[in-house]
Amino acid sequence: MEIINFIELMLMATLLLFITMKGFQRYILSSSLMILIILTLLSMFLAREGFNKILNGATMIQVMLIMTIVAIIFLLSRKRKKDRRLIYCFLWFLTGSLLLSKGIDGRVGFLGIMIKLISYYGFYHYFYKGAYIALEKQMKEVEKLKTSLKQTYDEEVKKQLFYMELQQERLISAAHMDAMTETYNKKAILDILEELLSLKKEPISIMMIDIDCFKKINDFHGHVVGDQCIKELVAIIQRNIRKLDYIGRYGGDEFIVILPDASAIIAKNIAEDIRESISRESNPRVTISVGIACYPQDGQTPLDLIAKADKGLYTSKRKGKNNVSHTTMF
Repeated sequence: MEIINFIELMLMATLLLFITMKGFQRYILSSSLMILIILTLLSMFLAREGFNKILNGATMIQVMLIMTIVAIIFLLSRKRKKDRRLIYCFLWFLTGSLLLSKGIDGRVGFLGIMIKLISYYGFYHYFYKGAYIALEKQMKEVEKLKTSLKQTYDEEVKKQLFYMELQQERLISAAHMDAMTETYNKKAILDILEELLSLKKEPISIMMIDIDCFKKINDFHGHVVGDQCIKELVAIIQRNIRKLDYIGRYGGDEFIVILPDASAIIAKNIAEDIRESISRESNPRVTISVGIACYPQDGQTPLDLIAKADKGLYTSKRKGKNNVSHTTMF
């Protein structure tokens, strides 16, 4: 019993030091004086009786234990934010120690042991619950941080993917579009024609359009005006073709228009509308020559159709320009 009391005394002294150092800076003087008194008494008894005698002296250990518990209760009661559960635990422990100081035999001793056991359970529950709550709080904070980091990471990944897709679209667009006219470039328009021909859905007509005497415009007005003239030509063509039609820059001042589901006659009517609009609306005034070819009668491949349309274009040039021609039909 003396060993148990001595262990309890050491534990309570440790708790007293912990409470004093961690939570009672405002009462440091009073708490320090209490600790000094306890240590002084312990030193005096150690010097007078020796360690073994004090260890075997149950009454002395009980007295020191009770004094330590009283000091702890005093400090806890002075705390501005009182923790009543912990105070009750120490009060139960003090009650049990006082009862056991009368002896461990009989009903009083039995009652003291039971009260101490209750206080032990109270301490266990208090510190375990406190540690569990603290751990649970830390875990929640960690989970919250993980969620926040994941959201930030996901948002950053999505943002980077968006920028990559946007950049890819720009690269694809740059690879397929003519920078100045914003129409398909030569490769893209030929790929479109090849894809349409592979569907074997006839008829498909193409127009080769060339600006008449374009070199004179560049020489007389300059390349800036020449570029503006090409842009204006594209705008007029786009206003006169259908939504399902495709326009691409074949090179310089030469353009290809693909007309799906259009016979040579339909292509001629559309080409005449374009030719008249350009003659009337262009500034400076320019004219165009147009050559037409139609799948399947004029060719089965993009190169065959382009060669036929090119012949029709030169036929228009020979007619005096500002004409729409087919090699055999008109």
